[in-house]
Amino acid sequence: MENSFRTASPADLPMLVEMVSSLYAEDPSPQHPTPEHTRHTFGELERHPEKGRILLLLYDGKVAGYAILVYFWSNEYGGNKIIIDELFVLPGFRGKGISTAFFRHLEREYTSMAVAFELEVTPDNAAARRLYERLGFRKAKNDYMVKRAAIISG
Repeated sequence: MENSFRTASPADLPMLVEMVSSLYAEDPSPQHPTPEHTRHTFGELERHPEKGRILLLLYDGKVAGYAILVYFWSNEYGGNKIIIDELFVLPGFRGKGISTAFFRHLEREYTSMAVAFELEVTPDNAAARRLYERLGFRKAKNDYMVKRAAIISG
C-alpha cells in the first residue's frame, strides 16, 4: 500500500469539515472549531498560500486523513517554522504508518522551507505523544499561553 499527500481542493471541503469535526469529537480541545471556522481556514490558505496549506493524507489512493500546516517566521529559530496545526487520521486507517509517512514527507519536501516543525498534543492523547516523541519531537521548555483577542465591531 502506498502513502501520498496532496493539497486539499474546494471539492474536498465537505469531507474536510467532517474530518475536523471528528478530530475534535475524539480528542476534545478548549477550542472547538465550527464548520464555518474550517471553511474560513480553507479559504484563507487558498487565497494566501504563503500562510500555509491543508494536505490530505492518502492511503492507496483513498483519503485517510488531513493535516493543516501553518508557516510562521521565528526570530528565535532564525527562519520559518511549520506548525502542524491539526493532524488527523481516520480510525479505519490507523496503524498503517500514515502519520509516520506524513512526517517523513515533511522532512523530505519541506525542509528547505522550514528550520523546525512544531505541534501541540492534548495531555490525554498518549498514543499521539508516543508517536511524536518516536519521530524526534520533544516537549518545549516554554509553556504555551494564549489570550483571545477582543472582537471589535462597528
